[in-house]
Amino acid sequence: MPRFKETRTIHHKSQLLYSIVEDVVRYPEFLPWALKAKVYNNKKDHFEADLTVGFGPLNQTYTSRVHRLENHDSKILKVEYIKGPFSKLENEWCFRHVNN
Repeated sequence: MPRFKETRTIHHKSQLLYSIVEDVVRYPEFLPWALKAKVYNNKKDHFEADLTVGFGPLNQTYTSRVHRLENHDSKILKVEYIKGPFSKLENEWCFRHVNN
């Protein structure tokens, strides 16, 4: 299965970046391929989301469960694929403050 991993140091507050990625319902405002987003079953430690993505005349909707995890030095969003057009989709965002 294809994999992609990237690590970056970005000079912005980790909480701000975490908030942007967590706010799935606003993706259509700033991601050109995100056409529609709906969040439901929003709990303290997870939520579910439908995201409709499109490229030209083609669009598909998929559903994910997003787990909110924290440890002593980072906040993590772990995305679990539930249903849609893919055979498998996983992603994880880890936000950690780095002292420079």
